[in-house]
Amino acid sequence: MEDLAHKQNRNQMWILMISGLVSLVVLLSSRLLAYGQLFSAISLISMAFNVVCSYFFYQFFDFLGNKLGIQFRMRGLKFFFEFVKLIVAIFCAASIQFYYISKPLLRQNYDPNHLLLILGISFPAAAIARIIFELRQAKEVAIQSKLAQAEAQYNLLETQMQPHFLFNSLNVLSELIYVDPDLACSVTQQLADLYREILTNSKQKFSNLGSEISILKKYIQIQKIRFGDRIRFKCDVGAEYYDISVPSLILQTLVENAIKHGISPRQGGGDIELTVTPNADSVFDKRGPMYEICVSNTGELYKDGGKKSTGGTGLQNTKDRLDLFYGRSHGFRIHSDDKKTYVEFKVPAEPEGEGKKRS
Repeated sequence: MEDLAHKQNRNQMWILMISGLVSLVVLLSSRLLAYGQLFSAISLISMAFNVVCSYFFYQFFDFLGNKLGIQFRMRGLKFFFEFVKLIVAIFCAASIQFYYISKPLLRQNYDPNHLLLILGISFPAAAIARIIFELRQAKEVAIQSKLAQAEAQYNLLETQMQPHFLFNSLNVLSELIYVDPDLACSVTQQLADLYREILTNSKQKFSNLGSEISILKKYIQIQKIRFGDRIRFKCDVGAEYYDISVPSLILQTLVENAIKHGISPRQGGGDIELTVTPNADSVFDKRGPMYEICVSNTGELYKDGGKKSTGGTGLQNTKDRLDLFYGRSHGFRIHSDDKKTYVEFKVPAEPEGEGKKRS
């Protein structure tokens, strides 16, 4: 899940840059109009400058307050803070407008009551501040509601995912108990160790790729007891990628899906391969470099629109979790060529927000 506060600060930076640039363009335009003796146009552009510059200063003071961590719990203090920011912003903009447009271009003299005139707009400013205050209160409530909804959805996906793995593991044991009781005991111990590690990772939204690969290799070893040489696994991931953060247990879920839908139906089994490559399209991504993770398998090929179009609970949960963490930027997709089925998605090197805790 992207940190909403970080996103809001980033958006506010863009607002500051754009409004500041517009203010500068309007100011320079007034200078150009002065050369043509278009003083009536300068008067109009002076008012426009006042409005745009007031907006710039208000956003600047708001951004500064957020950076300094100035927050109030009482509604009255919150409203007063909005009012002060607005009044000071209007005063700064009016002062700049006078000294850089009205005085040098329109030959206007300084009004001793300039400050009083600024204070005279305190009543409409208070009304505007009230509107801004109410809008921000509503936005805060909406953000908190969105966060609570996302957290509840994440918890639901987690409760679905863990039993899903456990049930599949018990199926392995049930087949071995009658065939080879000693081997069943050994597998039970391996499952206990693996599930303990899975529970540790599942307590965090994210873990590093190296830890996920460790779980994946142990999982494959257990599945080899069931399928033998029908499963051939290749992990083509360099150690330099082991610190990449990924959603916990996402690789195990994808490999489990590949075994169930690709390897298991074929008598000859198939190959499963995990690859990680830098994403060339992410050079200018605002979050930094992105990495493409791919789990491919031979065997039964994926057919879009067929009965396996959703890939079952595990694959759907994977997509839902990626949606929660990365929005639409993960690029999750399933496709096949003549030989393999590919499940691909993109992740940043470090997740934003609360997910930065890693194992």
